[in-house]
Amino acid sequence: DLLAIAHFINQDQALCLFIYMLQLSLTYGVCKESSFALSICSGLLFNLGDLKAAKLFSHFSLSLLGRLDCKEMLPRVYVSLYPGILATVEPSEKVSEKFLHGYEVGMQTGDIFFALYNARVYCTYRFYCGVSLDVLVRDIEVWKQQATEYKQIWHWNAFSFLRQTVLTLINYSGDTSQQLSDFLSEGIDSLNKNIEDKRHRPATVICSFFSCIAYIFCDYDFARVMVETKWDLEKNLSTKFSFAGHGADNFFDSLISIALARKTKEDKWKKYA
Repeated sequence: DLLAIAHFINQDQALCLFIYMLQLSLTYGVCKESSFALSICSGLLFNLGDLKAAKLFSHFSLSLLGRLDCKEMLPRVYVSLYPGILATVEPSEKVSEKFLHGYEVGMQTGDIFFALYNARVYCTYRFYCGVSLDVLVRDIEVWKQQATEYKQIWHWNAFSFLRQTVLTLINYSGDTSQQLSDFLSEGIDSLNKNIEDKRHRPATVICSFFSCIAYIFCDYDFARVMVETKWDLEKNLSTKFSFAGHGADNFFDSLISIALARKTKEDKWKKYA
C-alpha cells in the first residue's frame, strides 16, 4: 500500500520501496506481494526500453500471481503490466478486457483504489482506441459516481477531466475557439494546483489531454506549451506517463512536432518530428 501511494506522490521513495520489496522476496522467499513488485519491475524496464527483460518479468509476475492464487493482488498487477509491455504484444480488445477484469476483481476483494484505477485506465485506453464517445462518457459517469461514493478524490478528478475531454469532442462544432476555451477553463486550475503541489504524474496526464485536444482544434501554440510542460514534468518522474502503453501520447507528440516544425521551422521540432 505504501508503494502504491508513493508511486503517485514521490517517485524516488517508490523506487526505494520497490527495491526493498524485491530484496525481501529474494531473502525470505516470495509472497503474494512479490507478484506486484515484479510487475512494477516490468514497468520500469519497459520505460527504460528493455522490452525483452520487461516481458520476462511480466511472465514472472503473472506466473506467481497464478501459482499463489493471490486474487487480491490481481488489480495491482494488471494495472502495472497491461499499460506497459503486454499492451505491445496482445490485441487491444484483450488488453481492455484485462483492465475491466481488474476492476471487477478489485471491487470483489475490496481494493477500491486499484479497482477504480483499472476502470480509469480502461476508459483512457478505449478513448484512444476509438470507442464510441457516447458509450464512453456513459461508462465514465458510472465510475465517477463510484469514485464519489468511495471518496476516491484522485480518481474522481481524473474521471472528471477525461469526461470533459470526451464531451468537448462530442459537442464539436465550427466554433472551435470557444470550445477550446471552455475545455481549458475546466482543467487549467487543476493543472496549476497539481504543479504547485508537486503532483507531477497527474499533471503530466492533464498536459497530455490538453495537448491532444489543442492539436485536434489546431491550436498549435498551446499544444506546444503543454508538450513542453509535460516534458519538463517528466524529468521528475522515474517512469513517463503513457496512454495505456500503446503509444498514443507519443503519437500525438509526434503530430504536434510535425505541425510545429512546419510552422516555426525550428530544428528542435524537426528533431522530434
